[in-house]
Parts: sequence; structure tokens; C-alpha cells
Amino acid sequence: MSDIESKAKVKYPLELKKKALLELAERGSSEAVARHYNVSEQTVYNWKSDVKRKSKRFEKKSFETSRHFQELLELKRENAKLKERLIQVEVIEF
Repeated sequence: MSDIESKAKVKYPLELKKKALLELAERGSSEAVARHYNVSEQTVYNWKSDVKRKSKRFEKKSFETSRHFQELLELKRENAKLKERLIQVEVIEF
């Protein structure tokens, strides 16, 4: 077996990752968490990085959604004002 084959990527259960990251937040020691869950310290760092990356993606997506929602509200207000003006013009012409 070569070195490359021996370093096959292990798929850890999501619950294990969650527990480990919660413990990391409480204890602050990736070494202790890695030892407790019998994983490498690098694995703990990778899990932490994944959470940060996904969190940033979520924040950006939430911001975009919020910005689009605000734009939609502004357009609806503008549309209501234009309809009101149109009604006023039609009344004057009538």
C-alpha cells in the first residue's frame, strides 16, 4: 500500500463534527478535541474552516436576498405612486 492510498479521505458523521466543534468552542483546544474524538488536529482545523466558509457564503446570500427584498419594496412603492398619478391624470381628463 502506498502513502497516497493510506491517506484515504474518511467521511465523518455530521453529528460527530457538530459535537467536536461545540467542544472546540467551549474548550478552545483543538489538540484536546482531536484527541477526544480520535481524529487528527488538522481534521478539526478543516472542520472549523468549512464552517467559517459556509457561514460567509450564507451571510452573503442573506445579504443579497435582503438587498433584493428592499429593492422590491421600493419598486412596489414607486408603482403605487405611479398608479395614483395615473388615476389623477385620468380624472382631470375626464
